[in-house]
Amino acid sequence: MPRRDAYIYFRVARTDEAAVAAAMREMHALWAGDVGCELLRRADESGETVTLMEVYRGVTPEQQQHIEHDAGARLAAWIIGARHVEVFEAVVAPRLAPLAAPQGGALPPRERPDAG
Repeated sequence: MPRRDAYIYFRVARTDEAAVAAAMREMHALWAGDVGCELLRRADESGETVTLMEVYRGVTPEQQQHIEHDAGARLAAWIIGARHVEVFEAVVAPRLAPLAAPQGGALPPRERPDAG
């Protein structure tokens, strides 16, 4: 089953941040060992609200669905607006053939990175 990383961000009142963090720590403890969990705060904010982001690393689609539902229920009383979900998966780059050195083993001066 493919694994991916889920990033879920939302806004809460600054005065509720500690309560939200406590609720998330409790939920993250349930997933310890199966999923990497983290709660982040946007660094450049000031004011009465803060943007928080839940990060779940290495989740299956089924785990993600369960996490989204559970976290949404736990946080409903504090969330301002909507929770936004972004999901990313690893990029598997195609294998590239190694570059062959030209005859003689050295690049001409105009093709060397250090040539001025």
